[in-house]
Amino acid sequence: MESILKVLEEKASVDRDCVVVLDVDDTLWEGDCDGTYGPPFAFESPGALRDCRNRPFKLFPEVVDIITAVEMLAKKSKGEKTVRLAVASRTMMPPWCREALNLFCTKAGTPFSKLIGCMEMYESRKTRHLKAIREKMSVKSWSDMIFFDNEGRNISDTRTLGYEAEGDQRIQTEIKKGKYWDAETVVSDGREFVTVVHTPDGLNFRTFLAGLEVWARRQEERELHSAGVGPGDAERAVAVSGLRKQSNGNITQGEKAKEAKGKSNDKQKQGRRLSKETSAAAVDEAKGA
Repeated sequence: MESILKVLEEKASVDRDCVVVLDVDDTLWEGDCDGTYGPPFAFESPGALRDCRNRPFKLFPEVVDIITAVEMLAKKSKGEKTVRLAVASRTMMPPWCREALNLFCTKAGTPFSKLIGCMEMYESRKTRHLKAIREKMSVKSWSDMIFFDNEGRNISDTRTLGYEAEGDQRIQTEIKKGKYWDAETVVSDGREFVTVVHTPDGLNFRTFLAGLEVWARRQEERELHSAGVGPGDAERAVAVSGLRKQSNGNITQGEKAKEAKGKSNDKQKQGRRLSKETSAAAVDEAKGA
């Protein structure tokens, strides 16, 4: 859990709001809540309940640690920008899900429901859920949201709002290579996207951290683009390096990118001036000869 908290702290340091929207059935917990015999649910452990017929109802193994890390980050941030949680579900039994979220808890004993800022649970396309969450939680931009869901239809629907992070083969390949996408094609038109993460095996460390990584990289790409730094520019590597260091909280990412670009331009101008001076000297020498 320490590793995920460290990554959360690093990514949340990006000066942007971050709202993590979670599906519940087969994303937070195994199976569907309405596939159980329902409440009253009995608490067994932070990640395990039993339904009214004593059948087990469990979260995926790494979910408690993930939500606990989010809670710890919120406490450490003391009201500053952090990761906020929301739920989007097509469930046909919202009351059952609410009761379950009141009982599942972090390692500190905090019910998940206390950490979730908005719950949109009703039979509808996920685009409707996300639009409602954005409005109710006052999310400024689609690009401030990360959406995790196990169903392909929900991933397809939300492509109209976002750019898929895990379900797309090209993105999976780029994640493995340490590359995430081409900034030119994603942000050059000024559009903003939800980062959408497919979780066919439920929420786990790998998919959660991949979603955060892609989201954070996209914030960097947007800052670089707004500063006029293109993906083919020679100074891009310098600019990205400066962004990641974030050495003092007083210089914005855009200012760092502009500074890096300015230094590169100065070097190019100096090189052209020296080249001209050298050429002129060569001409004078030839005339003297």
